[in-house]
Amino acid sequence: MPKEGGFCGYRNIQMLVSHIQDTRADGYEQFPGRLPTILRLQDLIEQAWDLGFNSNAQIETGGIKETRKYIGTSEAQALFLSLGIKCEAGAFGTTQDISAYQALLDDILAYFLQACPTNGERVNQTELPPIYLQHPGHSLTIVGFEIRKSGSPNLLVFDPMFKTSPAIERLIGNSRARPQDPRCLIKAYRRGPGYLQKHKEFEILKLSPSMRWEIPLEPEK
Repeated sequence: MPKEGGFCGYRNIQMLVSHIQDTRADGYEQFPGRLPTILRLQDLIEQAWDLGFNSNAQIETGGIKETRKYIGTSEAQALFLSLGIKCEAGAFGTTQDISAYQALLDDILAYFLQACPTNGERVNQTELPPIYLQHPGHSLTIVGFEIRKSGSPNLLVFDPMFKTSPAIERLIGNSRARPQDPRCLIKAYRRGPGYLQKHKEFEILKLSPSMRWEIPLEPEK
């Protein structure tokens, strides 16, 4: 929905909703028809607060309906939980033992490895949901993980601040497109240590692909 502007928090929620719709994952019936607009997402977040999910944010923000106020992990979690869609939030901060970005990379690598075969394939495609990633001032959607020949890791992300690259646009729906160097195609979607180490804390939200991640969360009293 390019005409709706940046609104990174909402755009990343839309990415998770798109996955739910396309895979008919648990809760897909909550999103009939087209992808919900930003105004619709604002309504759903306000409804979640009214039901008691992460409702302190409603007091802190004074409400978000028909505003351009920023939202983050708390609002995304409230929305999904209020609709009965299981999800798990996590946070990473720098400690004496490990930097925040390294803890994040370790967690995301473990997440994707759980669905990868052990046959040594260079590229693995999983059915795991994308991950909502928040750092101070911005949020992105994690869709993959890359380990380069040098051993350097990269998150593969969709960043609402940027449009789809022309090289990728040419491939969408075009089965006859000429093969291109994958390194060039994914360059714009990499976020490695050089980017991540600028931040001292991160939050993530994972949709639950199975019952093993189910964490009951009751509405606040």
